[in-house]
Parts: sequence; C-alpha cells; structure tokens
Amino acid sequence: MDAAKGKPLFVDYGIATQRIAAADGTLTSVTAKTPGFTGQARAYLMVDTYPASMQLVTVP
Repeated sequence: MDAAKGKPLFVDYGIATQRIAAADGTLTSVTAKTPGFTGQARAYLMVDTYPASMQLVTVP
C-alpha cells in the first residue's frame, strides 16, 4: 500500500518473486516487483484474510 496516498499498489508476486530462506527453511527475505512505484509503502503479512503484521518499507 502506498504509505503517502493510502492506496493499494500493484505487486507482481508470481513466479518472479525472489525468496531467500535460512538453513532451517524459514523465510529471511522476499523480493517482489512494484512496476512504476518508488517511495514508502506499507507491506502487510496476510494470514487467510487477517493482517498478521505490517512493516513500512522503502521501494527503490
């Protein structure tokens, strides 16, 4: 979500999403493309339909 405008962003999270896991298999990093957007965004971790966590991120 665009942190400044409060509007959703298009995130290309299909096959192009990069995932990095620790030795125990837990995710340590996820990278997805946001075409045409740079700036501050709110990233939400959704579990079913519940927003379990939110973090501000900078999209270069």
